[in-house]
Amino acid sequence: MLKNGLKVVKEITFQSRDNIFVKFGFVMAFLLYYTFKQFFGKGPCLFPKMNIYWEGSIFKTRKNTLDFWMLWKNYEPETTKYLLEKSNQGYFIDVGANIGRYSILMANKGWNV
Repeated sequence: MLKNGLKVVKEITFQSRDNIFVKFGFVMAFLLYYTFKQFFGKGPCLFPKMNIYWEGSIFKTRKNTLDFWMLWKNYEPETTKYLLEKSNQGYFIDVGANIGRYSILMANKGWNV
């Protein structure tokens, strides 16, 4: 868990287009959240608003949410790979799009979303 957590922190911090203070706030919130979660089953969600770059787009995460997880490059790798391999353009419907991860990905590829 710790190794994977450190990987997430490193990659999200690298993807972030925010200043050093926001990045530091993210790291501290991550450590606090997952330390509490390990011992108490739930942690305080104090994550800052962030601007995270993923697949050619900047996503704005909401404050005090776990939105950053959907923007981690290893989030749902099989689904992401499948969609990235789609070369035919057409219509893409993302039912229940949380923050639009797949909608933006497909729109950037020229699909009608």
